[in-house]
Amino acid sequence: MEGILKEDISVVEGTDNLLDCIFCVHLQRQYSASRDLQAFMKNYNYDVKAIDDENAKKYLLALQKGRENEKKLNDSYMKNKYGQRVHFGDIIQVSNHFQVVGQFL
Repeated sequence: MEGILKEDISVVEGTDNLLDCIFCVHLQRQYSASRDLQAFMKNYNYDVKAIDDENAKKYLLALQKGRENEKKLNDSYMKNKYGQRVHFGDIIQVSNHFQVVGQFL
C-alpha cells in the first residue's frame, strides 16, 4: 500500500518525544496513478460493483495497472538507491511505522 504524504511530523499520544520513534526514510515516491485511481473510485463511492459501463470498467483496469506499475517503479528506484548516502538537496519522505518503548530503542 502506498503512503500518504504529510507535510508535518507530530508526536502522537503516548510518545513523549520523537527520540522514542523509528522513522523510515524513502526517496521521493510518485503517487499520480494512485491519486487518479482514488479520484475515479470516489465517483462510484469506492464500490467496484457500481461500475456498470464497459468503458468505465476498462478505464478502471487501466488505472489499476497504472497504479501497480507506479508501485513497481517506486520499489525499483528505492532498491537501486538502497545503501547509498542521502545527500544535501535530495528529496526524501519520512514515515513512522513503529512506536518503540525506551528499553527496546
